[in-house]
Amino acid sequence: MRPKSDLQELINSLSPTERAYYRKFAKRHYRENSTFLKLFGEMEKRSGEEKYSESEIKTIFKDEKFVKQLPVVKIYLYNNILKSLNLYYTEDNIDLKLGQMINNAGILYRRELYDQCISMISKAKSLAEKFDKPVKLLEAIQIERLALRVNTPLNEVSNELMNNYNEEQEVLTRIKNISDYRKLYDMMVIHATAKGVTAGEGKQNTFEKLLANRMLKDYSNARYFQSKVIFLLMHCFINNLNGNKSRAYKYGMECLELFDESQNNKLIAVYEYILILQELMQITYSFGRPDDSEIYFTRLQTEQDKLLVNSPGKVKNFLKVRTLMGRLNINSARGVYEKNLEVIRELVEVSGRNEDSSFRDEIIVTDFIASAVYFSLSMYNESVHHINRIFNSKAFELREDIQVSCRIINLILHYELGSMSSLEYYTRSTYRYLKKRKKLNRFEKLVFEFLKNAQRINDESELRTLFKETRFSLKRAANEEPGLLQVIDLDAWLESKLSKVPYLDIINKKNKKH
Repeated sequence: MRPKSDLQELINSLSPTERAYYRKFAKRHYRENSTFLKLFGEMEKRSGEEKYSESEIKTIFKDEKFVKQLPVVKIYLYNNILKSLNLYYTEDNIDLKLGQMINNAGILYRRELYDQCISMISKAKSLAEKFDKPVKLLEAIQIERLALRVNTPLNEVSNELMNNYNEEQEVLTRIKNISDYRKLYDMMVIHATAKGVTAGEGKQNTFEKLLANRMLKDYSNARYFQSKVIFLLMHCFINNLNGNKSRAYKYGMECLELFDESQNNKLIAVYEYILILQELMQITYSFGRPDDSEIYFTRLQTEQDKLLVNSPGKVKNFLKVRTLMGRLNINSARGVYEKNLEVIRELVEVSGRNEDSSFRDEIIVTDFIASAVYFSLSMYNESVHHINRIFNSKAFELREDIQVSCRIINLILHYELGSMSSLEYYTRSTYRYLKKRKKLNRFEKLVFEFLKNAQRINDESELRTLFKETRFSLKRAANEEPGLLQVIDLDAWLESKLSKVPYLDIINKKNKKH
C-alpha cells in the first residue's frame, strides 16, 4: 500500500482556476523555477491518480538539493497552497473575510496601534452582525476588550469594559440558542438518513418526540434568524413526512418569507434556503400543482448556481440530486415521462461523483428513483440494473425502508419479465429476510403474499380474482399503515393488469384527475 499524501489530496481537490491562481501566487512570492513550483507541477500531473508514490517523486528530483528535505518542502508547499486559497476566496467568503479582519486587528494591537485596532474591530463587528456570524463576533469582542483595557482613559474604562462584557454575554446566548436548534436539526437528519424518510409508526413517534421538545413547541424560543429558520424548516419537513401537507406548506412559506426579507438572509443560511425551496417544490407537487412546482424548480436552479459557487462539490451534488428529483416529479405530473430519462442520466452522473460513505445514501436513493422511472416506461431490465446496484451498495443495510421496498419491487420486476425461476429464488430470499426482520407490516405482507401466489397461478380467471382481491386489500392497508415506499404506484399497476391498459396510461389518467 502506497503512503497517503495530504499534499497530493489537496492538489487533487483544486479546480483549474485555483491551480492557475496558485501558480500566479507562487511566481509573485518566489522565483519562476522555485522548488515549490517544480514540486507543485509534478504533483499536479498525478492529480488523476488514486495513489501516491513518494519514491517516484524522489527519483524525478534526484538531482535537486531539496529532495533531501522533501517532507519539510511538502509541508511548506501544503501551507503555501492554503495561503493562496485563503486569498482567492477572501472577497467572496464572509468567514474568511472576517477572519482576516480579526487577524489584522490582532496585528495592529500587537504593534500598539490601538485606535486602528479598535477601528478594524468595529468594522468586523458590523460585518459579523450583518451576516449573523456570532462566533466571529465573539472573537472580535474579545480582541476589542484587550485594546480597550490599554487605550481607554481610566475614568471611562469601567463602563467600556462592562458594555463589552454585556455584549459578549448576549453573543454567547445567541450561539447557545442557535446551537440548540442545530442539534435538534441534526438529530432529525441523522434519524431520517439512518432509518429512511417514509412515514411509519416508529418513525412518526420519533419525529413527534422531536417536535415535543421545548425548543420546538413555541416559536418564541427561536430568538435569532438562524434559530427561526431551523424551527420552521423542521416543522415543515416533519409535517410533510407525516402527511400534514397543509401545515408543512404553511411553515415552508413562513420560512421562505424570512429569507425573502433580505438578500443577506440567503447568504446567512444558504443550505437551509435551498432545502426549504426543495420542500416547497415537493409539497406543491403533492398538491397537484405542477406549475407552482415548476416555479420553485426554476428558482432553485438560479439560486443554487449563484449561492453555492464556492461551496464544496459534495454539498453542491447533494443539493443538485434533491432538485433533480423534483424535476422528475414535475415531468411525471405533466405526463412527459420520456424526459425523465435524461434527468435520470444526470442524476446518476451527479450522485456517482461521490462514492464515500457520507454520500452513499444519496446514491442508493438515486438508483431507487431511477428503477421507478425505468419501470414506468416498461424498461424492466434497466430497472433491475438499478435495483441490483442498490443491493450491492455498502449503504443498503443502513436504509431499512429501502431494503423492504427494493426487495418487493425486485419481485414485481421479475414477474413482469416473466423470469419465473429468478422470481422463485428472490421470493424465497425475500421471505427469509422478512422473517428475520420480524417487523413486516400488513401492507408489506399483502404485497409479498400476492407476488408469491401470482407466480403459481396459470388460470386467467383465477389470476384476475387475485388481482382484484389484492387491490382492494392494499387500498385499506395503505390508509392504515403506508409502510412501503410508493415510488411505484401498486394500485395503478394492479389496475393495468386488470384492464390490460399500460401502467403509464393509468398513471397519466390518475394525474389528470388529481
